[in-house]
Amino acid sequence: MSKNTFREDEKTKETVNLKLIGRLFRYLRSFKTEIVKTLLLMTVVVTVALATPLLMRLAINEYIANYDLQSLAILGLGMVVLNLFAMYCARYRILIMSKVSSKILLKIRQELFLHIQKLSFSFFDSRPVGKILARIIGDVNSLGDLFTDSVTNVIPETVTIVAVAVIMLLLHWKLGLMALVMLPFLALVLFLIQITCRKRWQDYRKKMSNLNAYIHEDYSGIRVVQSFSREKNTEQTFSDLSNSLRGSFISAVKVADSFWAVVELSWGIGAVIVFWYGTRLLTAGEIQIGDLAILLCSGVRL
Repeated sequence: MSKNTFREDEKTKETVNLKLIGRLFRYLRSFKTEIVKTLLLMTVVVTVALATPLLMRLAINEYIANYDLQSLAILGLGMVVLNLFAMYCARYRILIMSKVSSKILLKIRQELFLHIQKLSFSFFDSRPVGKILARIIGDVNSLGDLFTDSVTNVIPETVTIVAVAVIMLLLHWKLGLMALVMLPFLALVLFLIQITCRKRWQDYRKKMSNLNAYIHEDYSGIRVVQSFSREKNTEQTFSDLSNSLRGSFISAVKVADSFWAVVELSWGIGAVIVFWYGTRLLTAGEIQIGDLAILLCSGVRL
């Protein structure tokens, strides 16, 4: 069996993301009560987020237009209370998911520990200890981020985007389509960036694994290194591995951060389109100022 050294990148097996996510989410079955609480809290937060623009529409079209300051003040106070309640629910939701993620990580680490005990000696002979530790610690921590982010961020944001799009189309389908005109472009760019970024982050993890493997071997054999006066050589090897790690990290970050530049660009172009078309509709009397305001706010969220 060929030896997997720190000088060689590990060969990773490409897997389908949906199958991997399905395997990971099976760990959530033991936390049904916590998941139900999280979903209920998420529903409250999303509902308040969607109701806020509608309340602003009511305030502009009814209370501000009719100079009803008392009703406007009551509505404003109600919006403040609702948003404070939503902030509390969001915080409580994050706390619940953090506890669930910690328990899931503990279970995964226990299963991984038992699995490692059953592996053959050839597995350990063909891999540096540093690479094994890098996989056990780093990859498992990444799984914790996946559980936390998927439930606390991805799911509510996806629901919010769909609901906002539906509300905009129901209020005024023409202006709603104008607000969504940049969304297909953004989705396409996100898809392309995700493919490239995933490969580069995999390369970064391989370089990190190589560096950890070398550091472990170097410190374990430090007496041998000193006995043969190989300090300069090990220093050069460490520098090369560090530079390789830094280069892979910069390469991955450049691609990942380019998405936000595309987001800002599409948001700017979309805002110009919505302002231009909304002004025309407002001038023609096809839409009220409150409807335009809510569509603009919803377009910004998208």
